[in-house]
Amino acid sequence: MTVRHEEKHGRFMINFWYRHADGHRERIRVVAQGTTRRQAEAEERAVRIALDAGVYRREEEVKESEKKTPTLEKFFDTFIKLHAVPNC
Repeated sequence: MTVRHEEKHGRFMINFWYRHADGHRERIRVVAQGTTRRQAEAEERAVRIALDAGVYRREEEVKESEKKTPTLEKFFDTFIKLHAVPNC
């Protein structure tokens, strides 16, 4: 198990290297949600199972969260109408 207690902040960290089926390695560093070592170890096992199944942090989920942030080009008209003109 690779769960460590972080003395400075008083929390448990999950920290390990995972080798995917295609051979590349990924470092997994997560703050455990549980407050005890046993809960943190159970969470680590769940993360490893999700990695094995291929459902942990899917790229589609990451891309969807990035789509929610508007680009400057899309936000420019809204900014000018709602913020810049009334405040000048």
